[in-house]
Amino acid sequence: MMLVLQVTLVLAVLSQHAFPLTHGAVLGTSDVPTEGASPSFESEVSDSLIIENVDVNKLSEENLEDFLMALDEKFIGELDIEVGKHTLESVPSGRRTKRWIPLVARGAFAVGRGIFRALSRAKVSKSAGKITRQYNRRGDFKKAVSDFHRLKPTNVKRFNGRDGLTGLEGRVGKHTVKVRSSSSGKRPTIESYRTDKAARKIIRKVRYDKN
Repeated sequence: MMLVLQVTLVLAVLSQHAFPLTHGAVLGTSDVPTEGASPSFESEVSDSLIIENVDVNKLSEENLEDFLMALDEKFIGELDIEVGKHTLESVPSGRRTKRWIPLVARGAFAVGRGIFRALSRAKVSKSAGKITRQYNRRGDFKKAVSDFHRLKPTNVKRFNGRDGLTGLEGRVGKHTVKVRSSSSGKRPTIESYRTDKAARKIIRKVRYDKN
């Protein structure tokens, strides 16, 4: 008789827990999620976009713009330094060096500023773990190629694509720079991003338009 009572008691206890277990309850967690609970770790990771140790997906639009402008200053500075160094390397050595440097290197450390600071910023898009920063500039493909060469890229290679697309690709310090005859909206475009794929989270695109 005692055995029957014990079995009955065990079955009664199990029946009290049967409902939450059949509805996906996890051992060590509460049965009912609390209101406003934070998403799981996997969700946080997939929704994060870390640039310079900052999760840009958590920034407001205003803070994101300020952050990107600060990164633009850093990017432009890196371009200016690389262009300046490359220009000074072309200065001939000898007695006339002191007279040639002011002429050859005039504005050498301001090329990046001359190209990017004069641009009007367009939309910012986020996709596939990266940010695309877009700019508008007046001009055609000839102007885009001229701006490309002003950056003094090294290891320049020519490439071709579909529908008659042509372009050039080179390196400016840690950045890959490309100029193509057509891109989004069928406009000539200069594209720049860090050569290291692990750091390729910001792509800058300058769209050229005759209007």
